[in-house]
Amino acid sequence: MTIDGSTRIIAIVGDPTAHIKGFARYAEAIAARGANAVYLAMHVAPDGLAPFLAGMRAVRNLAGLVLTIPHKIAALAFATPDEAARRAGSANMLRPVAGGWQASNCDGAGFLAAARAAGIVFAGRRVQVL
Repeated sequence: MTIDGSTRIIAIVGDPTAHIKGFARYAEAIAARGANAVYLAMHVAPDGLAPFLAGMRAVRNLAGLVLTIPHKIAALAFATPDEAARRAGSANMLRPVAGGWQASNCDGAGFLAAARAAGIVFAGRRVQVL
């Protein structure tokens, strides 16, 4: 993998991040596809989220941020939520857009897809993902 001035940056942001293992698989998948991108873990304390997001807005090769605990709910204060994030009341993805951040949440959709693959049907029921 070559990292250059056009390498796209994707980061998982949480507090703490040392225990996060799943992101390594995504980093490997990005490399295997030959994409000019890196996927990094960034340890950001709750009181550092606002300045972190303000600074990251200046990074022109930032593709987006993946959010984990404790930032999923707090991130909505800094972003425009899509329908999934609005309904969930939280965001696990932020994408830089003109003038700010676009927030999304794929936790619910991911949960339902995994449940369907396992033969579990939730049609007509309400589910809360914690």
